[in-house]
Amino acid sequence: MLTTRRDLLASIGAGTVSALGAGALLAPSTASAVARTALRAHIGRASPRPGPLSLDIAPMAENGSSVPVRLHVPADADGTVRALSVLLLAPDNPDPKIALWHFTPLSGSARVATRIRLARSQRVVAVAIMSDGTWRQTERAVHVTIGGCGIENAGQPDDS
Repeated sequence: MLTTRRDLLASIGAGTVSALGAGALLAPSTASAVARTALRAHIGRASPRPGPLSLDIAPMAENGSSVPVRLHVPADADGTVRALSVLLLAPDNPDPKIALWHFTPLSGSARVATRIRLARSQRVVAVAIMSDGTWRQTERAVHVTIGGCGIENAGQPDDS
């Protein structure tokens, strides 16, 4: 079943996530209030499950000001785009919402390659709404040796 644009917009603006739901999505030790707000605004009351998102980012970045990232969502069995929208978050950045991409069946594939700025070592989170209306999430820890804002950072990202 294909989700219509109207269904997608309704699910994005469906309300706020309960405190329990927001805490389950991002670890409390790394999630800022701004990151939780950005995520709630995007997913509403949904509870994302793992997979089939592919978030390809190096576990160690020498310089946080330009970190290569690749996102990919495999196509459905009939070859159509499986993800309608993908949000990329870096909870420990001053503005955690890095990017939001929208896909349609005319996109051909749900694949993105870009470079992002990370303020410090952290877990980068990707959340997507799939064509069947389900929400999926994946995340990866990235250790940044020099922050994107020029701040030395020797701390490790929280792997919990």
